[in-house]
Amino acid sequence: MEKCVLTSSIPQESPGRNVNAVRNAGSIIEVWSLDTQLEFSPHELWGHAPARRAKLTNIVFDGEGRGTSTGFRCRSGEFSTFEFACADASDGCHVEFWQDKEMP
Repeated sequence: MEKCVLTSSIPQESPGRNVNAVRNAGSIIEVWSLDTQLEFSPHELWGHAPARRAKLTNIVFDGEGRGTSTGFRCRSGEFSTFEFACADASDGCHVEFWQDKEMP
């Protein structure tokens, strides 16, 4: 087993870059492992999301879109699938991010 940490850095909007991000400072995001070893594909539709296996950690976002989780145990060389959800105790929680594929 290894110790893993998730780090998020949502870029700020700048000239020529539309990052399409919404985030509230102090948003607490729960990180759950999902009961699947299959990699999600954008070309495949799922009838339902895999069941949650276990809550791993939380990420608290600052006003700049950065957040780092506490460490959690993970297996080396294994594909992991996560669900991110606002914590019940996180009033006003909102983190939303999507990105258009940039051409080189």
